[in-house]
Amino acid sequence: MEEARIEPETFGSVDKNCDHKTTEADVETVVVQTDRGSLRGSSKISAIGSKYYSFQGIPYAKPPLGNLRFKNPREPDSWEGVRDVIKEKPSCVQATIILGNIIGSEDCLYLNVYTTQLANDSDSVAPKPVMVWIHGGAWQTGSGSPSMYGPDYLLEEGVVVVTINYRLGVIGFLSVNGSDVSGNAGLKDQVAALHWVKANIAQFGGDPDGVTIFGESAGGAAVHYHLLSPLSEGLFQRAISQSGSATNPTAFFDSTHERAFRLGKALGHQTSDSQNLADFLRRVPINTLVSNQNKGLTEQESERPLAASFIPTTEYPVKGEDVFLPDSPWKLLETGQFKKLPFITGINRDEGIITVLSVVHGDELGYIFYKKGLQDSLDPNSTEMKVLNRMVKMWTNFAKTGDPSEGMDVIWKPVTSKSRNYLDINEDSTLLQDLEKERMAFWDEVLKYFGIQQ
Repeated sequence: MEEARIEPETFGSVDKNCDHKTTEADVETVVVQTDRGSLRGSSKISAIGSKYYSFQGIPYAKPPLGNLRFKNPREPDSWEGVRDVIKEKPSCVQATIILGNIIGSEDCLYLNVYTTQLANDSDSVAPKPVMVWIHGGAWQTGSGSPSMYGPDYLLEEGVVVVTINYRLGVIGFLSVNGSDVSGNAGLKDQVAALHWVKANIAQFGGDPDGVTIFGESAGGAAVHYHLLSPLSEGLFQRAISQSGSATNPTAFFDSTHERAFRLGKALGHQTSDSQNLADFLRRVPINTLVSNQNKGLTEQESERPLAASFIPTTEYPVKGEDVFLPDSPWKLLETGQFKKLPFITGINRDEGIITVLSVVHGDELGYIFYKKGLQDSLDPNSTEMKVLNRMVKMWTNFAKTGDPSEGMDVIWKPVTSKSRNYLDINEDSTLLQDLEKERMAFWDEVLKYFGIQQ
C-alpha cells in the first residue's frame, strides 16, 4: 500500500468469544439527547473485549420518498419520546453486483455512531476526535453496515466512529437539465450527514471541530469531492482518500442528462421535456427503476469496466436548491477552488486487479475495520496484525493531530512542492519519493500532447 500525506501499540489477539450478536433481553441501553429527539442505543463488547456504545439507524435526513425522490436531502422531522436505534437500518436501494437482484430501501438516510464515552459520562473528559466513514461501491452499491465496517480497532485508539448510508445509482445521481433534478443527491446526503455530526456528535463524546472524513474507492473519491465542494465548508478538518479520486473517469461524467432520456425511453416513456421525464421517473416502481438504471448507457459505454449510467456530474442550477459541484473537478483543482486541509491519499499496489492473489483494490479495509471471521484466527504476532496495528495507529493519529507518525517507527513526511514523499506501508514501512515516476512522466506527456494538461 502506497500512501501520500499532504501536509507501536498493539491490540493483541481478537477475543473469539466476543460476538456482536446479542438478544434484546441482554442489551444494556443508554439514552442520548439530539437536536431532533432522544435516542436509545446499546452497549456492546468489541472483538478486542472492550465496552462501547452503539447507535445504529439514526435518521440524518427526511426519507426521500415520493416527490422527494432524486431531490436534495431535507432535514429530518423531530419525534416525541425515545427512539430506539439498536438495530441497523437497510442499505440504500441497489442492484447487487454479481446477481443483480434488488436489495435495500429508498428510506435509507441513516447513520451509525460508535463511541466509548458519552457527553454525560464526565464533565472532565475531553471530547474525542471523530472519524466519519464513507463507503465505496462504484456509486452503485454498499452501505455503512458494521458487518463490513466494524469499528472495533479504531475505537481502541480513542476516536468516535460514524458510518453512513447515502443514495446510490439512479436514485442518488440522476441529473436532468431543465427539471427539478439537479444531480449529486448522494453526495448531498453525505453533506447532510456531516451537518448532523456537527450539530450532535458532542452528545456522543465527540469533538464537532475535530472531524476526519475517510473513505475507499467511490468513498475515497467522495472525500476528494468534499475537499472541492462549497457545501462541505467547515464540516470537517482532515481527510483520507483510499483508492479514490474525483478525477478518476469512474468518478465523474459531464453528460448524465442524455443518459436520463435514454433510460426514460428504455422504460417506455418518450419525451423531450425535462420536467416531464423527471416526473415520470419518480413514478416508476423502485425495483423497475434500479434494475434498468444502466440502460441509460450507450452500447459502447456499457462495455467499459465498472460502467454505470449515473455517477457524480456537474450540476444544473435549480431554484432554491444548493449546488454541490459547480464545475468539473479538474477545473476546480486548476483554479484553486479546494480546501487547504491536511490530506492523506493513496493506492494499493495492484489497483484494478480483483482476480489474482495480490494487494488489490479494497484489501486495506481489513487492516482498518473489524469483519467477523476475517481477523479472528490471526496470531497477534503475525505480519498481518503488525500491519493492522500500524495502519489503525497512523489513521487515528492523523485524526487526532494531523500527524500520522506520532509514536511510530517511521516518520511520514508530507508532500511538498520539492519532495513528493510517500509511505510504502508494509511489514516494515518505508518513506520513499516519486511514486511510479516513469509512469507519471509518460502520462504527463500524453496529456500535454492532447492539450488536456499544460
